[in-house]
Amino acid sequence: MQCTNQMKQFTLGLMNYHDTQNSLPAAASRIRIQDNNDECRYSPHVKILPYVEQSAYYDAINAAANAGTIRPWISNNGETEKAIPSYLCPSDGNAKNEGLNRVARTNLMYSLGDGVIQMHTTTPTKTGGRVDASERVTHRIPFAPNEWKSLASITDGTSNTIAVSEAVTMVSTSDTSIRSGGAKLSGLNTGMTLKPSLCLSIRDPLDNKKIAASYQSTAWQHTMKWTDGMPAFTGFNTVMPPNGPTCSPTGTCNAWALLTATSNHSGGVNVGYIDGSVHFVSDTVDTKGLPDHTQGPAMTGTSPLGVWGALGSINGGESVSM
Repeated sequence: MQCTNQMKQFTLGLMNYHDTQNSLPAAASRIRIQDNNDECRYSPHVKILPYVEQSAYYDAINAAANAGTIRPWISNNGETEKAIPSYLCPSDGNAKNEGLNRVARTNLMYSLGDGVIQMHTTTPTKTGGRVDASERVTHRIPFAPNEWKSLASITDGTSNTIAVSEAVTMVSTSDTSIRSGGAKLSGLNTGMTLKPSLCLSIRDPLDNKKIAASYQSTAWQHTMKWTDGMPAFTGFNTVMPPNGPTCSPTGTCNAWALLTATSNHSGGVNVGYIDGSVHFVSDTVDTKGLPDHTQGPAMTGTSPLGVWGALGSINGGESVSM
């Protein structure tokens, strides 16, 4: 039960952040005004620290960032080595192990909904220390890099929109488990057309819980850096069904990927909705057969990915719930 409590606390932190800032945090953004472009990567996990009873920790990270001793992806002074207990699921025995670059891990992933291709590239130039409004891209998902969504924009309803899911942390960057690893997969897209059903092919035909040897990646880092808002570290998509495979066209972390919600539970995953409720979603949730579809900011209307896709969109006009 404790992991569901962690999700409730996380979503409560999001709501408290919204009450103060009039928006949800961006998936990746600056923590200090002096940041250059590639430092626009601090995760929502960092931004909500003051709202989950971790104000002192947030102040320490902010001070270290201003001193230049940490970046979202690396710690040189130990501040981001400290795991946040409320960001870890007790059922995951690897979660408390050190992540990468001396940054701790997390089991809680923010929702990118059905937004996948190029979701790592919304990086603004500095305009007086702020994001230039003309550079903001509006996607129909709860969280995206350098996009701040208000509750008013979630017209599908906060009780119908997922904010966070759990994910099993990796054993290593060459993890071969379907639930915690990831694989490089050529042909996952043609331009802005995503072909999600191809990701199913990475399963080992002799053991569907493992990635086939021909697909194994040595550069994957999902769940391994709680402070880094790049989707490959702290995000997930409502595309592949829960506990399905995760695929990347490059096999590297600094690129977009098809990221999947996973757990150590049998038959599904827990997800936290924006309204603070937590629900169990089955591995067999409707995805409409994972059809090929066009991605990008122009995505509007009903999600092509069935109930699971609809739960990840904020304004698709779907009236679905679990």
